[in-house]
Amino acid sequence: MTSPLWRLSGVLGIAATMVLALGSMTMAASNSNSTQEGYVSITNVKGNTATATWYWSGLTDGEYVAVEAIYNGTTTPLPASDGTVTTAGTYSTTVTLPPGDTSWSNTTIEMAEANFAEGQLPEVPWAAGLPLILVLPWAVSAWRRRIPG
Repeated sequence: MTSPLWRLSGVLGIAATMVLALGSMTMAASNSNSTQEGYVSITNVKGNTATATWYWSGLTDGEYVAVEAIYNGTTTPLPASDGTVTTAGTYSTTVTLPPGDTSWSNTTIEMAEANFAEGQLPEVPWAAGLPLILVLPWAVSAWRRRIPG
């Protein structure tokens, strides 16, 4: 197999990996002085459960939001709080403190835009096509060796 074909295969593999890995590009955090987009407000605190709302003009209807809690330097995904924006500009969900956390003042809640739900591919046709990208160079190489030239 020629070197340019292997390079193309590598570039496509890296591009596919980046699309899957970099799904969360914009985020906001509560209890933080960061320069992130919008802000997260925690209200209706009842013991270890509260309502967290992300206010940001960049949120659009149908966009997927991932939610995480940071306590003692440990990031804990809160998948039960992940969901889809239904009102442009805000996303609201119920969050529960991570195990071992005793106070909301110790916890930072982060919300981030995501291209799709964690653990899922964006579209079924892409899901079927991604393994083909990885197998294509091998298949072309095998095919070229069988044909007398």
